[in-house]
Amino acid sequence: MQGKIPGLVVSAPSGTPGTMQDLRIRGVGSITALNNPLIVIDGVPVINPDFTGEVQRSSFSVLSSLNSRDIESITVLKDASATSTYGARGSSGVIVISTKKDNPGKTRFVLNSSVGFQNNATEGWGILNGSQREELMLEAVHNTYNVPVNEAYNLLIEKNLQTA
Repeated sequence: MQGKIPGLVVSAPSGTPGTMQDLRIRGVGSITALNNPLIVIDGVPVINPDFTGEVQRSSFSVLSSLNSRDIESITVLKDASATSTYGARGSSGVIVISTKKDNPGKTRFVLNSSVGFQNNATEGWGILNGSQREELMLEAVHNTYNVPVNEAYNLLIEKNLQTA
C-alpha cells in the first residue's frame, strides 16, 4: 500500500512475522491517543487491531489473518470523508477492506502448499567446564585491561569485578 497511497507511511516495529505494522495516514495527530487508522473489514470496524493484548511483546495484527487473495478492494479515507462517516474514530484515517463474496455455481477448492526443512549449519556451542570458563574470563580481562594473563585474577579482586 505504501507508495500507492499518498501520505501513507508503513513501518515495522519488529521483525516478527505477522507483527502489527505501524500505519500512519495523516501523520501523528495526538501525543497521548492512538494514531493508528481505523480498520473496517466488510463494514465491521476492528476496534482493537492488537490480537495479543500485550504491551511488552510483539503484537499480531488482524491484517495478518487475512489472506491477500481474499481481498477484493482496499479504500483509504484520510480527510473529512473519514471523520464524517466514522466520527472521532476516523480522525487518524480509515482503511476500508472489502473481501470477495460467494459466487453461485460449482464449489471450488484451491490448495497451495509448501514444504521446507531446516538443519543446523554447525553442531552448536559446546558447554564450558569451570576451568575453561576461568581461562576465558582471565583472557577477557587481559584483553580489556591490557594486563598479563597471570595478573588478571589479581585485577579482578582489586577492582571487585563481577565474574558472572
